[in-house]
This record gives sequence, C-alpha cells and structure tokens, in this order.
Amino acid sequence: MKINLDFYTKKQEELLPIDEEIINIIEENEKENYENIIKEEQNIEIILALSEIRENILNWYPIKENATILEIEPNYGEITGLLCQKACKVVGIENSLKKAKAIEKRYKNQENLEIIVGTIEKINLEEKFDYITLIGTIENLNKIFNGTTEEYIEILKKFLKEDGKIILAIDNKMRNEVFF
Repeated sequence: MKINLDFYTKKQEELLPIDEEIINIIEENEKENYENIIKEEQNIEIILALSEIRENILNWYPIKENATILEIEPNYGEITGLLCQKACKVVGIENSLKKAKAIEKRYKNQENLEIIVGTIEKINLEEKFDYITLIGTIENLNKIFNGTTEEYIEILKKFLKEDGKIILAIDNKMRNEVFF
C-alpha cells in the first residue's frame, strides 16, 4: 500500500462530521473489529462504510486475469479490498488526504494498491487501465468537479485501455427511505 502525494495540493478539507467519525473509527480500530462495531452501530452510513457487504456490488463481475483497475474516489475503501483481490494492480484516486490515510490504515498490507491524492483533472499518468470504477461517484460529482458528467467521463477515457471498460454504479436515492 502506497500513498502518492505527487498531485496533492494542500487545501483545507471540508468533510462532514459523519466522514470525520468514520475516519476516526478506521484509524482507531483494526479491520478485524469492524464486525463488532457494525453489530452495535445504529448509523447506516457507518455500517455501510465498514461492512464487507458493500463488496457485493462488484464481487459477481468477471474481472479479467491480471487486470489493472483505476478506482475513482474510493471514499473509505469500501470495495477497494475486493478490487485488490480481483486485480493485479489497483490505483485509487481520492480527493481527500484524510480518506486516503484511512484507506492506507485499512489496507496497510495490500501490496498491489496505490492511492493517489488529488483530483482527476490534475493527475497525469502514463498508465492505461483495463477497468475504471465509479462507485457512488457520479451523484457526488459536483463536490469534486466543476464540469458536466460527460466532461468528467471524457477525462477518464484518457486513462482507459482501448478495450477497457468503465464500471459505474449510482446510489439508489431511496436507500435511506423506509416504506411501510
């Protein structure tokens, strides 16, 4: 696991209190303790940030052998571990240094993982990837990018191999709703 700060521009991060709480939980606990925390926790955001169930969003997908993956805004690394299991190399681009450090803590022994701290439009990589994942990124795009979704996707394409694929998942706006 490596954090790359080559593209990081020092700025004051404006994280929500729930983000700070989740980061503190990750910093103060080992992954082995997450299940016990989840059993006691009432906040769905914390549960989803720590639970391995989030990996179900991609554990079914047939990632080709020896694949490389670019994970856009991995957040707290909810699916990063799964991607590392499925690919020979995973590079995450995370805008938040605090979240990148939480991912580093969570996956400190993961040798095929690099997290680049910065924004996609300012990052220059020679490498092209087999897959680019945007899981829960598009609906929060206005927090990290000033252009349109189409412009963002065009930027991403420069990191994609000719036969590469973009894997996109968008949060269900009803996930916090309760129906009776």
